[in-house]
Amino acid sequence: MRWGWWLGLLVLALGCGKPRAPQQPVEVQSEPAPAEEVHGIQARRWSGAWTFDPALLRRIPASPAELVDVRAESPSIATLGGHVVWLDLRDAAAQRRLASLDGPVTLDLASLDGALLRAVTRLSSQFPIEIFFEGPADKPKLEALATLTQIHGLTVSTQAPYATSLGSYADCKGLKYLDVSQAKPNGWVLTSLPPSLEELRIPDDVSPGYLENLGSLRHLKRLVGGPFRFVDLSPLQELEYLDVSGAARISGYDRKELGLTPNDLGALRHLETLVLGEPLNKREQVAPLARLPALKELDLDKQYASEAALLALDQLPNLERLRMRPPSAEHLKTILALKKLSALDLSDLPRYADKELLQQLSARRNLREFTAVSSAFGEADAPRLATLGELESLVLISSVVTDSALEAISKLTHLRRLNLEDSEVTDAGTKWIANLPELRDLTLSFTDLSDAGLDALRSAPNLRRLVIRKTRVTEQGARHLDHIPALAFLDARQSQFRCAALERPLLRCLDDTNSPPADEPH
Repeated sequence: MRWGWWLGLLVLALGCGKPRAPQQPVEVQSEPAPAEEVHGIQARRWSGAWTFDPALLRRIPASPAELVDVRAESPSIATLGGHVVWLDLRDAAAQRRLASLDGPVTLDLASLDGALLRAVTRLSSQFPIEIFFEGPADKPKLEALATLTQIHGLTVSTQAPYATSLGSYADCKGLKYLDVSQAKPNGWVLTSLPPSLEELRIPDDVSPGYLENLGSLRHLKRLVGGPFRFVDLSPLQELEYLDVSGAARISGYDRKELGLTPNDLGALRHLETLVLGEPLNKREQVAPLARLPALKELDLDKQYASEAALLALDQLPNLERLRMRPPSAEHLKTILALKKLSALDLSDLPRYADKELLQQLSARRNLREFTAVSSAFGEADAPRLATLGELESLVLISSVVTDSALEAISKLTHLRRLNLEDSEVTDAGTKWIANLPELRDLTLSFTDLSDAGLDALRSAPNLRRLVIRKTRVTEQGARHLDHIPALAFLDARQSQFRCAALERPLLRCLDDTNSPPADEPH
């Protein structure tokens, strides 16, 4: 398991069992919408507050359960059970904490200064160190990063040209994680990687000739990016996650040359998640996937799948999660007939959903996650959604859901995430939302929410993450946020108030002054 190695070393380093939870934990949440457009350290630089993007969130040395106990000591220092687990070394106070580190930690490097690199080298000989570095665009001396031979993880982000050398990481014998997907690396860096790597992220447009040695990375568990059509992946017997969707989006290339089809997967016996950028046109394309016994999640990256191919998905013995764009009502019926699925993401769902389809959906009592975008789900359909008693995540973006529909949705007592962005919900509906006992994550962006609706959310017992971009909430109404008991993260971009108006200590807050320009509803 991805976290098991980290946790074992954490226990050894601290000399104790599970860290004691602080009295006022702050749940670590990934930054919202910009994840695809704004990568890695850039997102943190813009946020200006204690906000972790998805890449850093996964690299914090803690299990998913322990992440709820990570707390912000300051915007540049995060701790778990009193032990520092993340430092942003752009800040002088964080730099002073280097001398007192006593366990696994993730570091944002402020520079490639020799003294700083020597300090990191010394620490990495004692316990696991992960490094994030964002370099300038004017040829930074990135070779210096390769001198950190004992670090366990490295993410490099720079807009420097391809001629920039990242050095050779062949001597980094303990390197488990390498992300150069945003670094425009010289391709030769990929020909001399240490066999210890467990996760590798590379650019989508790297030349296939530089990938011939990937088969030597026998311990690789996660692989993202790159054109793998001519790469033999069969030696990667420990691979659990494979994302090859990026090559299909590259312009100026022959997709038949760059893409990966199911026939190219080999015998990846441990593969659990597959993200494809190619459509599934024929039933025969699914047959190789059926030979992947551990496959639980299939993401078609909004690509097309024929009805015949969808019916063949029943051949996959352990498939639980499916993400795709159904092109017709018949396709949707076929998807809903796949009884094994417990999570459905039907993004960009056309407005053809009818009562028959909703009846079929309501029969899926094992469904735990459901996502639909631009759908026709509305007030009359809510009672059927309410029959999904095991639902933990409901995302209905750009839907016709109204306040009265929320009364039915409030019966989903296991619901932890609710996203009603760009819906017809108003202040009157928030009283029903506040009744959801397990709700942690709520998005009401681009709705008619105002101060009165925010007041009703004060009674939401476990609400930790709130996204209210472009609503009618004013600075006066925003003061209600100080009284939502568990609130830890707020996205208030495109709003009528600023984070500075809030008095809640350590609330991680995004507004138009500390974040990149907000994107439109998706």
